[in-house]
Amino acid sequence: MNYCERIKSIDSSPLHYWPAAVEQEPRICIFGAGGRGREMAAFLRTQGSEVVCFFDNAPEKSNTQIDGVPVYTPDNAPEQMLKLPVVICTHAQDVVFFQCKARFRKVFLDFNSGIFPTPTEIRTFLENHDQYLDMLEDDASKECFAGLIAASLTADDSYRIVSSYRPWSHPEVRLAPGETMIDVGSFRGAGVIQFSRSVGNDCNIFALEPHPGFYTDMCENIDREGLTQSITPLCVGAGPNTGVSRFDIMGNTGWAHLSPVGGTVIYTYTIDALVERFGITPNVLASGALGAEKFLVECAEKTIRKHKPKIIIGTHAGAPLIMHSLRKLVPEYKFYYGHHNMVMGLSLNSRGIVYAIAR
Repeated sequence: MNYCERIKSIDSSPLHYWPAAVEQEPRICIFGAGGRGREMAAFLRTQGSEVVCFFDNAPEKSNTQIDGVPVYTPDNAPEQMLKLPVVICTHAQDVVFFQCKARFRKVFLDFNSGIFPTPTEIRTFLENHDQYLDMLEDDASKECFAGLIAASLTADDSYRIVSSYRPWSHPEVRLAPGETMIDVGSFRGAGVIQFSRSVGNDCNIFALEPHPGFYTDMCENIDREGLTQSITPLCVGAGPNTGVSRFDIMGNTGWAHLSPVGGTVIYTYTIDALVERFGITPNVLASGALGAEKFLVECAEKTIRKHKPKIIIGTHAGAPLIMHSLRKLVPEYKFYYGHHNMVMGLSLNSRGIVYAIAR
């Protein structure tokens, strides 16, 4: 089956992800009483659905309320609540999914970091898939992207194609010796260490990690590997604004995102402000941080126009948005797409990587 057939076959297939069923569930529960759960509740109300309750594994949230809606742990929930469908809105999706699958009648995955933001976007994507695929430079990228979307929407992993090259290192778009990179969301440093090693440590990488604990781990790992000359760790985040922001962090998993109700206070820079503040001339802009694709291009517009860096961004179905946004700034950008996760069946595995290079 070629890439166009992969996408077109979705039309008659039962969709696995939440947006396709949003209008079919008048009463529903939400698993996750943080910022994402509240965002989901607000969206559901606009669709005419009733949010009956929230579930959360945090004991301190049990028997509280969010906008008048009760919060329970799965263990203390009234039996009738367990008979309702539940949508998972937490950064620990893959763990919670199996927990919910054993307890609830029907389980959906949150669309915020999954596939499409709204049901309308599914329809828009299916109507415009030929245009999106035409933006990719080669058949390998088109096959990979179409297969990944089809697998994610139908829960059929047979569609998925794993790219033949190493993650974050497309043959046409990768860090080269002597280049400078900005990496957003470096976690504990494994990715930037790999980048540095790939060019014999002949590089200058600015590694951004706003979480204090992960930043400390990253610094220790960089020092242990003897890479303090090629990697500069910074305890800051990237965001749409420069200044103090709030971060919603899921335990020790590395799953985190900017949120107005987040429990951790961090400092963020726009990429443009960071480049000016530290005098950086970036050759590569990279990010594996979930959700960063939604603002990364916008907060780096001046940098992208001026320096035309290679772009390497992890995303779910955000590839068309990223490509359109980049091409508006730099018309000569060429795009590729890769997928590298060989473990089947988890929501995280719906994620791919957009590669861009100006030529």
